[in-house]
Amino acid sequence: MDPADTENFRKAIENQDALVGQHSLALQELMEALQNLIANVTRMGNQLDLVSTHLSSPENQPNPPAPAPSLFQPVHQTREPHVPVPERCAGDLGTCREFLIQCSLVFEQQPLTYTADKSMIALWGF
Repeated sequence: MDPADTENFRKAIENQDALVGQHSLALQELMEALQNLIANVTRMGNQLDLVSTHLSSPENQPNPPAPAPSLFQPVHQTREPHVPVPERCAGDLGTCREFLIQCSLVFEQQPLTYTADKSMIALWGF
């Protein structure tokens, strides 16, 4: 073996040893930081539990306000606005987006009528 190769090999090993030492130190610092973070999160969780317990105790509950007297009772529910129903989509890709937008507008303007997916689908009798 050539002495120059031996020297290059020795330098490469020394460099690798130094790099492994640096990595080991960095990992040790990361582990310490992680342990500190875990301790902080645990401490904050305990404090949150104490606050939650304190707030949920009966003596800390506010008294509900008395209902305001009403001069009259409504006879019927609020009417939803009339929104024309879009024509049924024939499946053409060019008009599909417009159809879906129109449907979403109907559903948004009449939330009491279209409370469930079934009622939305039944709009066109599918």
